[in-house]
Amino acid sequence: MQTGSSNSKRNILKIIVLFVTSFTTVFSFSTQIAAAASSRLVFVTADCDANTMSTIESLAALPNIDGLGIAISWYNIEKQPGKYSWTVLDGAIRAAAKHKKYVTLYLVTTPKPPDWLIEGGKAQTFACGNFTRGVVIDAVPWDRVYLNAYTQFLQAAALHFKSLNMTPYIFAVGMVAPQRDCTITGSMNGRLGTVAYNRASYLLACKQMVDTYARLFPTARQFVPAPGGEMICRPTRDPEFFAELMTYAINKHKQGCWMFSRDLSSAGSRNAAQFTTFNQRTGIAYQVPSSTPEEASPTNFARAINIGLANGALYFEISPAVAVNGDGLVQQAINLIHRN
Repeated sequence: MQTGSSNSKRNILKIIVLFVTSFTTVFSFSTQIAAAASSRLVFVTADCDANTMSTIESLAALPNIDGLGIAISWYNIEKQPGKYSWTVLDGAIRAAAKHKKYVTLYLVTTPKPPDWLIEGGKAQTFACGNFTRGVVIDAVPWDRVYLNAYTQFLQAAALHFKSLNMTPYIFAVGMVAPQRDCTITGSMNGRLGTVAYNRASYLLACKQMVDTYARLFPTARQFVPAPGGEMICRPTRDPEFFAELMTYAINKHKQGCWMFSRDLSSAGSRNAAQFTTFNQRTGIAYQVPSSTPEEASPTNFARAINIGLANGALYFEISPAVAVNGDGLVQQAINLIHRN
């Protein structure tokens, strides 16, 4: 009896030690993330829909980056309403945590919402497409059924991360709904297929999603996306739209909302002029795409980074191809971010 009692006490002690160690590690990492909010950071994009877990693991292990910009489609997580498959996303976050890296989450609605949401006319939709994607049926971005379903998905995600104690590793969450950029993909001539563009409804939907992200991920920064190509609903540029949205976000949620643009290149960013209005009030985050060989070149990458630094950016998200490029000019540019 005494031996059994001693073993039981030792097991309890081990559990307490493991709990305290785990709590201390997470608390320490949370403190690092809070401090990082005022530092300049380099993340690398890790697309869970396109990359294997071994690739994501190797990106997380890179010594010259601070975190992973993890993107995964809502379509691949919730194939049936209310039934979620978190395995791939969990693996990517754990890979980052293993190497003491931060995470920016993009729980994207593209290239389309889940089939069950648009089948049978549940959500109002429109047909859009291009030469690379073909015709895609997308949800009208201010449709209430679509926004409510995505909000429920975000709630499930937030609870899931909290239950696994993953929340402390999340540096930022990208606002990808109602649209990944403020620009409505597939809009033409002021219409979404047969649906007329409604500015008031769209702006209201964007503001409501700002509040939703802030409520569900209160300890993470929220990246509020600027329009691609300076447009909202093609061909309408409407520069006041993003200004109104950002004013609302900062006034209500302060520096928890950062400006985010996915178009930083060697030519700069088309959103730089809009960002100057707010750059003293909150953070600036850029994604540096390398979709062409010219933009992936070390010279143009370094030029893009210098432009971003001059604009006051605190966060740079680079492509995997650039992140693993051992060219001296690329490494100098990354080191320059960390030195500033």
